[in-house]
Amino acid sequence: MKPSTENEIAGKVHEVKGVIKEKVRQLTNDPDLEGEGTGEDKWPSKFTAFAVGVGACALLAMLFAPASGEEMREYLTDTLKQGLDGAASTGKGWTRRAQETVDDVKVKVAGAVEAGGKAYRTA
Repeated sequence: MKPSTENEIAGKVHEVKGVIKEKVRQLTNDPDLEGEGTGEDKWPSKFTAFAVGVGACALLAMLFAPASGEEMREYLTDTLKQGLDGAASTGKGWTRRAQETVDDVKVKVAGAVEAGGKAYRTA
């Protein structure tokens, strides 16, 4: 059964964090989790803490997921497609505006070259 209020959710998250800290302490044999030393001699405990954190986050994500896995994948796929379509559309718009600017500059440069040639011939 899912918690219904923010206080219940906060309580569950706090509870899970406590369990995670205790498990990490047990796995790493680090009573304070903030032992001294360099990253070189502490990498196993850091890796273990990271792995436990990833597992806990995955568990919380499944617990509080707003939809089933299939619905969530479909939603993410649709959202990604919309984002890519929007980015492609924006890119095409920028390309069109850049081409228009290049064409305008070409016309102005051609006019300036023609005016310069005319001025040279009359002089």
